[in-house]
Amino acid sequence: MSFSRAFGPVLGASCLLMLLASACGSGSTVDGGGKGKAGSATGPNLGNLAGSGGGGSLMDCAGDLIQAERIPLDMYVMLDVSGSMTEVTAGDDTVTKWDAVSSALSDFVKDPASSGMGMGLQVFPITHPDAPASCKSDADCDEFGPCFIKACWGYDLALVPCQTDAFCGRFGPCIEFGRCAQNAEFVCAAEDIGLNCGTDPDTGKALGLCSALPSSTCLATADCRPASYAAPATPIGELPGAQAALVAAIDSAGPEDGGLTPTGPALQGAIDQASEWAQAHPERQVVAVLATDGLPTLCEPVEIADVALLAARGRGLTPGVSTFVIGVVGPDDTDAPANLDSIASSGGTNKAFIVDTAGDVQQQFRDALNKIRASGLSCELAVPSAQGGQALDYKQVNVTFDSGSGPADLLGVANAAACTDQGGWHYDVEPGQGTPKRIVACPTTCTQFQQTDMGSVQIKLGCETRVK
Repeated sequence: MSFSRAFGPVLGASCLLMLLASACGSGSTVDGGGKGKAGSATGPNLGNLAGSGGGGSLMDCAGDLIQAERIPLDMYVMLDVSGSMTEVTAGDDTVTKWDAVSSALSDFVKDPASSGMGMGLQVFPITHPDAPASCKSDADCDEFGPCFIKACWGYDLALVPCQTDAFCGRFGPCIEFGRCAQNAEFVCAAEDIGLNCGTDPDTGKALGLCSALPSSTCLATADCRPASYAAPATPIGELPGAQAALVAAIDSAGPEDGGLTPTGPALQGAIDQASEWAQAHPERQVVAVLATDGLPTLCEPVEIADVALLAARGRGLTPGVSTFVIGVVGPDDTDAPANLDSIASSGGTNKAFIVDTAGDVQQQFRDALNKIRASGLSCELAVPSAQGGQALDYKQVNVTFDSGSGPADLLGVANAAACTDQGGWHYDVEPGQGTPKRIVACPTTCTQFQQTDMGSVQIKLGCETRVK
């Protein structure tokens, strides 16, 4: 006789003072071919942060200083509620991944430091409206099957759906299971139906007889349509006003036994909603946040390269939508960090935030949200208006950064695709192809901003733009 517990299937550190300077003087120029003339930057050696091209110091371009306008941040969070979120964390076997993640997200929404930013929420998977509510066999599920009547019997942390022993590997065999009559949290092997399950090892209470499943759920009930995920459970709203609705949505959500992971359509839906919101609110910076504990297991696309391509396409929209990724992964998920990094990198955010389930998941997830908030608040600035009622010359805009030990010039690049490990900045729209609204720090430079406790960014008008 064997039985098992049924856990279910599987403003931040950046305090940048944003200043704007207007006037002109001697400095690096851009010749007719668009290349900076030879020279050297002044200020401290900031490695990849400061460029080496260009002529004299931009510090010679003196003028009036006014406060620069930061772009307010809105985020659309796509939150994983697949069955594996019911797994307990390795760091604390009394806390599931969902317990930790949902608590961290609620705390973040309630944090006074989040006031002024906007947030919207949807979860994935969403059940397709035509999917059967229950099943007793694969035939009952039709296109939404198979029916969840088999599990990998050698996996202790969760009830993992399966069809074959090969799928389970070392966690096999793949067998049909039943439920213990007096405590449905415990399952038993179908071959033991009619036998006594014994007692709960934690409480000593009787579990009753092993009984056949009265019904189960179809495994592929997830909606694979991006439009379903683009429709928010809670629309983007500014905090703290949107706090109550967001917390209620988080509290009402939760993982479903056997739920699989349709990452592709969920991410596409998140980008679609963020893009729609950004177009309607050009004064706001809108990002998508994908929070997941696994890789795609359902709905096209399921290949990581194809999911990353969705993030890249979002970044190329006008205005562009960056994709941040928070991955809640365990020590055995050896491929997950690199795969999630590829999605984040394609989405313009460099690397995924990896939450290790062997540690404090709630605190790590909260730290990731804090960093996303800091990134949005410090790495995009509004393109300023020219002084004196003149039209702004986009070829006479420069950005300098002072980490506290002296100013250094940042070099302009053509667009987000031209960003390298050397950092720099670019417009959200290339001049000549549209009207720029924002100055965007490349990911490496953005990281430098975030790692500086005190510092200042200056935008200077009237001197030829220094470029790579």
